[in-house]
Amino acid sequence: MSNSKDCSDNESTSHSGKRLKKRKRTRDNLEANDSHNGCNINKNQELKHQKCKSSGASSSNKNETESRKSEKQEETISTPHASCSTKNSDEASSRKQRKTKEKCADCDGARNRAINNSEQACSSHKEVKWRKKQKSQKKKEKLSSAKKCNSDSTQEDDLVLKIPGFYYDKKKNRYFKILPSSNNVNVVTNETISFQEAESKRLKDLSNLESTSSRTDSSEHKCHKHSPPSENITTLIYRHHQGDVSKSLLEHSYHQKQVSWMKPAGTVKIFQDPDIYSNIEHMLQIDASRNSEKILGLWSVANSAIQRVQLLNLTEKPRVDTQHPLSVDINTTGATVLQSWNKITSLCWAPFSSDVDKKFVLYTTMCYTGYNFSLAFIRNLDPSSSEQVQVFDYNLGNHTTWTAAWNYHAMQFTVGAEKTCLLIDVETRRLWEFNTNKSDALAQVFAPVNGLQLYNGTRKGQILCHDLRSLSTRPVACMTHKTSIACLRMLQNGHQLFVSDFSGRLCLWDIRMRRVVLEYPSLHNEYLRLPFKIDPSESFIYGVGQNCYTNFWCLKSGKQLLSLPPPCPASIDMIPAVHYSNHWANRPGNSGLIMGIKDSLYLYSGRVEL
Repeated sequence: MSNSKDCSDNESTSHSGKRLKKRKRTRDNLEANDSHNGCNINKNQELKHQKCKSSGASSSNKNETESRKSEKQEETISTPHASCSTKNSDEASSRKQRKTKEKCADCDGARNRAINNSEQACSSHKEVKWRKKQKSQKKKEKLSSAKKCNSDSTQEDDLVLKIPGFYYDKKKNRYFKILPSSNNVNVVTNETISFQEAESKRLKDLSNLESTSSRTDSSEHKCHKHSPPSENITTLIYRHHQGDVSKSLLEHSYHQKQVSWMKPAGTVKIFQDPDIYSNIEHMLQIDASRNSEKILGLWSVANSAIQRVQLLNLTEKPRVDTQHPLSVDINTTGATVLQSWNKITSLCWAPFSSDVDKKFVLYTTMCYTGYNFSLAFIRNLDPSSSEQVQVFDYNLGNHTTWTAAWNYHAMQFTVGAEKTCLLIDVETRRLWEFNTNKSDALAQVFAPVNGLQLYNGTRKGQILCHDLRSLSTRPVACMTHKTSIACLRMLQNGHQLFVSDFSGRLCLWDIRMRRVVLEYPSLHNEYLRLPFKIDPSESFIYGVGQNCYTNFWCLKSGKQLLSLPPPCPASIDMIPAVHYSNHWANRPGNSGLIMGIKDSLYLYSGRVEL
C-alpha cells in the first residue's frame, strides 16, 4: 500500500510539474507577443490598445480556467499539493495582471505621444496650408484686379444677345442695324463700330499712362544679362567704374529706361497765322537733321490738294519741370514749299559735302492725273539770302514714283519707281536703271559704310541687293518675305538690315548669313507703307502701327519696351508721324519723342530713377 501511495504521489508531482512548465511557456509566449505589439505602435494606437486589453483579459480567463481544471484534478488526485498549486496559480495570475497593467500603461503613454506628434504635425501642416492659401489669395486678388474690366465686359457681352447683322449699343441700350459704308453720320457701319472700340481702348490706355506717375520695374524689360531692369542707373554707373559694365551697355540701358518711363511733356501748335496755307489737315512725314537742330516736315492742307514742306528750328529753353528732360522751343524757319499740281511721294535730307551749312532737301513728285512727267527736286530750304536759293530738278519720265533715298558717300540719289529702280548722279545727271524683277521698288536704303550697295524692297516681297561697282544691273543677292516690303533700315556696321512688310512683320536680317536672326512683335499693319526708325544710339527701334500706337522695341533682345497711345483720336488717314532724338537742339541729354498729329506737335520725354 505504501508503494502504491508513493507511486501515485510521484505521478501527481510529475503531472503538476508538466503543467507548470506549460504555463510558463504560454506566459513567455504571451509576454513576447505583447512586447512585440507594444514596440510596433503607429497611428492606430487606440485600436492596438483595445487589442492589448482584450488579449490580457483572454489570457487571464485562460489562466483562470486552467487553474480551475488543475485544482479539480489535484483535488481528485491528492489534497496536500492542492494548496501549493492554487498559490502558484494565484501568484502567476497576479503577476500577469501586473504585467498587462504595465503594458497598458506603456500603450497609453505611446498613444499619447503619438497623438501629440500627430497634433504637432497637423498644426505645422495647417500653417503651411494657411500660408499657401494666403499666397494664392494674393495672386488671385492681383489677377482679379487686372482682369476686372475684362470680366465685366465679358459678363456684359454674355448677357447681350448677339444678333447677326445688328449692333448693340450699351449706352442707348438698344440694337442698330449694320448698314454698308455711308457718309451719313447716324448710320451704324462696321467702320463706326471699329472706331468706337478703338477709341474706348485709346482712352483707357491714355488714362493709365497719365495716372501712373512712375512705372514699376516689371514694365521694364531685360535687354541684357548683365543689366537687369531692377538695377537703377546709379548702380550701373558704379558697376561701369568697376569694369563690370561697358560704356555702350551703360548708354543702351540708360536710353531704354528713359523710353520705358516716357510721359507727355507738352504740346506745340505750329502754324497760327491766319493764312489759307496754315489751315493744316495732318502731318504726313517728319525727319530731323543729324545734329537735331532742324526738323523737316510735310503737311497736307485742308480742303485742297496742296502739300506744304517746311523747316522747323529747335532751340533749348530754360527747364521749368525737372521731371522731363526735354525742353525745346519750336518755330518755323526758312522757305516754304507749296506743291499743288503734283503729289509729293517721298521726302528726305540731301546734304552736300561741299556745302555743309546749307540745308538741301530731296523730294519726288508724281502727277495726280494725266500723263505728266514725274519729277525729283533738290532745294535749299534755309537760304541766308536770295542768292543762295538753289533748285535742281530732274525729269524721271512716265514713271510712278514711290520712294527715294540719298547716298551720303556720293552725290547720288535713287528713286523707287514702277517696276524699276533709278540711280541719278547729281553733278553729271547720268541715269542708271536697275532690274527689280518686274516689281515696284517700295523701299530703298544705301549701305552706310561706303554707299556701294543699294537695297530695294519690292512689291513682290523681295529684298534685292545691287552692287553699284558692277557693270551688270541685275541684283547680286535676294532675300524674300511673304508680303510686300514697307520699309528698310540699316545699322552703321553695314551687316544688319531691318525690314518691315505689309503684314506687320518687323525682323532683323543678317546680310552675311542671309537669314532672319530676330523678330519684333506687335507692329499692327495690313496694307500700308508704314515707316520705322532707329534711335541715334542704336539702342532701340520704334514705329507707328496702323492702329496709331507708337511701339518701342529693344534692338538687341526684340522685347517691347513701350506701346504709346495717340493723344487725340486718330484713324488710318491720320497716322502720327514720330521722331526720337537724344540731343534735340544739339544738346546732349535733351532727349524725347516728337509726335506730329494734325496741326500740332506732341512732346514726350522719359525720366530715369537714380
